[in-house]
Amino acid sequence: MAQTTQIPATTCAEYIALNSFFHQAPAPVVRNTSNRLSNDQEYILPFSKELGLTEVLAFIAKTKDGWDYIPAVCVKQNPSGTALDVILAINKRTYSDGDDILRNLKVNFEQVFQILHDSEYDKPDLQGRVLMSIISMCSPRVLCRLGLDRKATKRPIQDLLREAMFSIQQITDQKLHSENLSLTSTLFISEAKKVIHLVDRWLKHRTLNELNDLVEGIHHLKQTAPRLQELLNMISNNDMSPSSRSSCLNMIRKVSRYREAARKLYRMAKKFPLVRNMKIQLASLPKKAFEGQTHSNQISNLYSCLSKLGLAKRQQDIFLLCRNLKIDKDAALARYEGAQKALLASKIHAEIQIVAFCEIQVQKPFPRVISSSKDACFLCDTFIHVYGRMHTPKTHGRLYPGWRLPSLPGFYALKQIFNERLDERLRRNISLGLAQGKLPVYPTPNESNLLTLSDSSTTIRPFIDTQPKFNHEVLIE
Repeated sequence: MAQTTQIPATTCAEYIALNSFFHQAPAPVVRNTSNRLSNDQEYILPFSKELGLTEVLAFIAKTKDGWDYIPAVCVKQNPSGTALDVILAINKRTYSDGDDILRNLKVNFEQVFQILHDSEYDKPDLQGRVLMSIISMCSPRVLCRLGLDRKATKRPIQDLLREAMFSIQQITDQKLHSENLSLTSTLFISEAKKVIHLVDRWLKHRTLNELNDLVEGIHHLKQTAPRLQELLNMISNNDMSPSSRSSCLNMIRKVSRYREAARKLYRMAKKFPLVRNMKIQLASLPKKAFEGQTHSNQISNLYSCLSKLGLAKRQQDIFLLCRNLKIDKDAALARYEGAQKALLASKIHAEIQIVAFCEIQVQKPFPRVISSSKDACFLCDTFIHVYGRMHTPKTHGRLYPGWRLPSLPGFYALKQIFNERLDERLRRNISLGLAQGKLPVYPTPNESNLLTLSDSSTTIRPFIDTQPKFNHEVLIE
């Protein structure tokens, strides 16, 4: 698409709207791999440890349920290698948007970090203290996951466990034995009863200690029955619906991860002293970064946008184009119009704020990984790959039209390169679709990064570049 008469922000908005016309998910689920900087001697933490640490911190940074204010973090080692800055951001529409949430997150993280800093690592209760601090920080989210909050819209865990226990008891001993799941069945029922008892205790008193015990109990259930998914899959749909079985498994796995997060933080701090010296740094961008929002009246109409893609005149007929690509014309037009409306409330995603903040700081050694509480969206993942200096673990491939880049002079060149990448991808997909008689369609996955998707639904994308894809000095003003 020509950019000679348009500012990059407007061009970017047009590409987002066009991608929305053709796709809800422009890319498949991808787990990124990277060997960039992984063996660089200036870093105390190995790349894999930095990746694991950012994932844990991003997970506990989402303390409440909901789609707003999704957090992301990276960690930056100080020059002497004795401490880490944990750089934190949340999705923001305006300069002051979500400031109260950021302040609360900063206080909560500092309490967790204080325990890691002050503790003696030969004391057996340290991991438990870290978990208690995490549960205190994340209790609203934990209760929501369990269906135990006062505004719960999902079935509570005790009901799902009772239904699962009853349904498992309907499976014949012969069938369980043939799959070598007899012991798993017995252990699950025993541990599920204990979890239900812990839920009842929490419902009576609603104390933090009892919620902590409940999380421990759920983690123990998961550890005791490692083949739980196989066991639940054996249940008849007449006894327990697939959606209820999935909800039960998800609750157990997701809540168990709080216990796993405490263990990972404890073990990492024990092995690497600089992890005991972490402090929160908010990724505060200047006010001008949130200015210059693109409005729908600045975007060319659909026909003009299609012509700029280089489509032949006959291919610009929307009816014929949709028919040739086998996409629903009305649904595509609705997505395009929805994308234009979404511009009014567009946000700068947390990952993008962190990239901009780190560029402004210009300190070495440079952070290598950005992790969010959700997998990266298609646009964030594409942008970070174009940027080339940082790594994000995984993308769910979905496109969110209410997305934009910060209005910073140093981002001008990168915006142009990003737009070129979107143009190339869109042209390639359309060309392939016209040649094959249909547009590539990717499943719309859950954005959560908690559950590992099977290889059949996840692409592994190697990231082996050793140099940034553009000269980062252009960014620095």
